[in-house]
Amino acid sequence: MSYFKLSMTLLGSVGHDGCYFFNFFWVLIMGYFFLPESIVNFFLCFLALISLMLVLLLTYDFFLMVMGYMLFFISVFFFYCWSFFFLFIFFELSIIPIFFMSLGYGVQVEKLSSLYFFGLYSFLMGLPFLLFLSFFFQEMSSSLVFLDLKMNSFLIFFISVSFLMKIPIYFLHFWLPKLHVEASTLASMVLAGLLLKLGIFGFMRFLMSLNVGSVMPFTIGFIGSLFGSLLSLGQSDMKAQVAYMSICHMGVIFSSFFFFSNFSKLSIIYNALSHGFLSTLTFWLVGEFFHYSGTRLVYYLGSLFFSSLSFSYFLTVVLLLSGSLPPSLSYLSEYFFMFFLSYQILFFVWFVFYFFFDFYMVIYMLMMSWSGKTLVKYYSLQLNLLFFLLELSINFFWLLFYM
Repeated sequence: MSYFKLSMTLLGSVGHDGCYFFNFFWVLIMGYFFLPESIVNFFLCFLALISLMLVLLLTYDFFLMVMGYMLFFISVFFFYCWSFFFLFIFFELSIIPIFFMSLGYGVQVEKLSSLYFFGLYSFLMGLPFLLFLSFFFQEMSSSLVFLDLKMNSFLIFFISVSFLMKIPIYFLHFWLPKLHVEASTLASMVLAGLLLKLGIFGFMRFLMSLNVGSVMPFTIGFIGSLFGSLLSLGQSDMKAQVAYMSICHMGVIFSSFFFFSNFSKLSIIYNALSHGFLSTLTFWLVGEFFHYSGTRLVYYLGSLFFSSLSFSYFLTVVLLLSGSLPPSLSYLSEYFFMFFLSYQILFFVWFVFYFFFDFYMVIYMLMMSWSGKTLVKYYSLQLNLLFFLLELSINFFWLLFYM
């Protein structure tokens, strides 16, 4: 019996209708926080706490604070829930704060079309998982024993598209750049820093319980990473550029799921945490540049170095860490990823291509920011608010005890 099935049997309380109800205090009594997987949940809850802290520090709007608290508690319940039913409920409830933060505080009218795409994707991709739950609980009503489902590859993909849309992988990503471009800076920070991690963690919980490995999803993830990096180079909007860089990194995480080893799991955890810190910082820097210059075009980034040395140095460090500069978390994730790929020559060659395009994107943005002439005047930048995230992205020693 897999660990997921054992946990469902121990931690779930069965009602008359056969549903597993989540009991947080029962989880505490059973000592769940001392299990190995609970450390991963703790890190992700810590990431949710950082997102809440950023909301409270960067805004004084009461509605945004309420949405921040709501998203934080939804995330905590999602990370510590061992019921399929409540996993789906909290997963879909996480859409509501992002939806209202983007709808109420987006600048352009096109935010309506981006939210339409977001809602449509969420509904269509979440419907298969809802159908699976209805079938699951219907079978459970006749028996109190955990149902040993025999799934083929098509059924697994059909069920998991709800998580793949939130990661998102390439081909299911069209809503993400559109929503990032039209959303406010704070909504983009929370979306990249926390909401994408819900998709990663949900897919990890679902896939690891089935122990399904395949070369085809690995290939899809790597092709999506290469396409994402190429599309990022062709964007003129800096927000769209950062969004496609996120899709590129998420493709690598998706590929790591199908190698069931400790190195692949470490690669997923480190990459997810690193992306949560660095993407939040990058979207904040793009938002500050837009606030002072009135534009997000990449071509105007050339005025950054001569306008503000502190801002340009901060952007340089963030971009280099995104390009896996040692000893950052992203460097560790790619190191472990390269380690378990070294046994397959073809996969290793694909990784070299990914690394080349990813680092070329970083060099391209650095060259744009360090060349040009003075155009924008920066006054009081609140760089001290986000030095904590930068320190977490560099200092990986607080994660070494998990190895």
